[in-house]
Amino acid sequence: MEDCESCEPCSCLENAEDLPTIITEDRRLPDITNDVLHSLLPFNNLFQRGGLLCRLREREPGKLAIEDINAPILKEIMSRCADYRKTQMD
Repeated sequence: MEDCESCEPCSCLENAEDLPTIITEDRRLPDITNDVLHSLLPFNNLFQRGGLLCRLREREPGKLAIEDINAPILKEIMSRCADYRKTQMD
């Protein structure tokens, strides 16, 4: 994914074991969406501007720019903020 090479992981999570697990099978979409939104809270760099999701990016040292988040970037951010599984692992 060319747009995602610089996606940063959730800042408060040290490693993959710290990620919340989101079970997707046999659940209503609103419940899954709620879990995803909670998993994105530590990312702390998502904003809405003009009805679009965006984030702040450092383009040059000390210079921030607003960048719209497209579907591939959002998917990458979501994958870094949660572990998605169909069923619960024992």
